[in-house]
Amino acid sequence: MKRVLWLFLLGLLLAACEGTQEPELPVVLAAADEGDLAFYPTRALREGSADAIGRWSLTEVQDLLAGEKLWVLTGAELRRYDTATFTLDAVPAEADALEAAWTISDECTGGHLALGAAEVLVFCAPERVYRLAKDAGAGDPLTPVDTASYASFTPLDLALFPTDAGDRLALAYARATGWHFALLGDGPTFERDLSSPESADPLRLYLAPTDGVLWALAGSELWRFDGSAIERKASAERARPARLTGDLGLVVAYGEGYLVTDGKRTEEAGYPAFAAGWLDPDLYLYLATGDSLIVYDAAGLPLTRLHALSLPGIRALSGFVLR
Repeated sequence: MKRVLWLFLLGLLLAACEGTQEPELPVVLAAADEGDLAFYPTRALREGSADAIGRWSLTEVQDLLAGEKLWVLTGAELRRYDTATFTLDAVPAEADALEAAWTISDECTGGHLALGAAEVLVFCAPERVYRLAKDAGAGDPLTPVDTASYASFTPLDLALFPTDAGDRLALAYARATGWHFALLGDGPTFERDLSSPESADPLRLYLAPTDGVLWALAGSELWRFDGSAIERKASAERARPARLTGDLGLVVAYGEGYLVTDGKRTEEAGYPAFAAGWLDPDLYLYLATGDSLIVYDAAGLPLTRLHALSLPGIRALSGFVLR
């Protein structure tokens, strides 16, 4: 609904001089499979075209995140790419876009990324977590996070939460019954022992970049943290989600099916199994199965399925608006 309302109001403003055509953001979707990182204009995907505008040969991609830059986590490196020379028709060579790369000791197979306002966090394992300034130079080291006091808890996840004092670490770990959430670092203390759900496995944290709120997936439940309170917002009955994406008031937990909520309404599906997902700033949702990329209009619930495109093997998704 946010996208529809925004486009309606903007359309009224532009109608007098340009007619009533709805503006569209120039967005590129990045999709990694086992051996390539491919790029697609999101408008073409929504129209049913699965033709990539460019590919990079890049193996062992574990996770992707994008904002002003494109961050790629492989099994052995964290890489940062400049997106300034991308267009809707072509992409630069991988070597030309690469700004810096940081080697990760002991590799990072199965790891994932989390972005804050000024830093990026690399989660390889409970005992191997790193943070790095987004504008770090190639010679700056990854800074290890001291997780010794809670690395034995399983499952466990960390993320970054922006505050006036900078990005603070957010922590969640499962207990024998229930789970624990805390905001670490300088600033007001926030810690909660939460009894629901009794089994908080899987456990995943995700920062909605525009909303500035942190979402926690604990077992079958979705929780929202705004800096001062943490509240349960939805619970899955059929889906078994494991990862999160979303923004602009909408959050999507996906894995075996999906659980979607906009804070007031909730939608759930028990199948198929999704390996990767991303919500674009125009509120279109992209979820990858083993065989295809499914495109949904997520401006209102229930989701509207637009296309199922034959793009097999996608393991990570993200995207960015062209500058």
